[in-house]
Amino acid sequence: MDEHLLALFKALLDDPDIQAKLQHIVSTAQQTAAPAPTLPKPQEEETEKEAKEPEKRTWWGGDAEKSQLKRRVSELEAQARQAQRDLSDANRRADDFEAQARQAQRDLSEAKRQAQDTVASYRRQLAEANTQLQTVRHQCEETLRLKENEMLGTIQSVQDERDSARSAQSAAERELKAMRDEWSGRQRVYDCYLGLSPQFRNSLEGVFHGRDLWTFLVNGVQRDNLVRFLEVCNAAIMSGRENDVAAMNELFDYFFDTINDALSASPIFGRQEVRVGDRFDPLQHAAAPGSRSSGHITRILLPGLVFVASGKLKQPAVVQVGP
Repeated sequence: MDEHLLALFKALLDDPDIQAKLQHIVSTAQQTAAPAPTLPKPQEEETEKEAKEPEKRTWWGGDAEKSQLKRRVSELEAQARQAQRDLSDANRRADDFEAQARQAQRDLSEAKRQAQDTVASYRRQLAEANTQLQTVRHQCEETLRLKENEMLGTIQSVQDERDSARSAQSAAERELKAMRDEWSGRQRVYDCYLGLSPQFRNSLEGVFHGRDLWTFLVNGVQRDNLVRFLEVCNAAIMSGRENDVAAMNELFDYFFDTINDALSASPIFGRQEVRVGDRFDPLQHAAAPGSRSSGHITRILLPGLVFVASGKLKQPAVVQVGP
């Protein structure tokens, strides 16, 4: 018999459904069997033979079971062919995998060889770099030694220069502070001028021409303008405007000190010696509105101006006489 058919029959016998049917047929046959056979007569043998013939056909199964068996055999054959195709595909994929594995092995060998070559090249470069490093190190040590000797010789001069720079810095800071203070004083006196009442500031326009700070300062330090400033202030107080007395005195003090201290080798002007409590002298003092005709000075509204060289009284002090 063909090996393929034997394999199919073996598969049929291993099938659980077929095994169950065979066990059912065997069990049925055992239950219907006679207890003990007897020698039949010839005619009885023929009859018994005919009676057993349907049983034999029943054991092998009817047409329906044969058809079912054939279908099962066909299905098994189809499954066997599919399994054969799957096996062929698996073998083909295995061959592909083996080819890929061999290619990967070749690539790995090539990469390993390249890596070994690269490592060897890096080692050679590292050895060369170490040699160059040693040479540069020796050169740097020698240069450093020479530079150190040179720097030791210049440290003292640098320290001297630093001390000189510190001294110069201190002087510059003092000068800067003085300039700042001077500028602050200039700005303060100009702000004082701008704070005068508009009517009184207009009367001073001919003295200061104070349209800006520098014009105001340049005109204020003129000697003749200081005299004119006192004359304008005197006239304003005599007319009853005493609101700007404090500003008048501040402006007078600034320009008086500037002319005497900064613009002349020796003082040009002096202040008239007047103190509260002195006896009023109409020849030496100017009485403010509301004052008594005689008595003692109770308040000094505006200082008097004297020429130092001649001692001549140029502008008398404006004072309050009486309570």
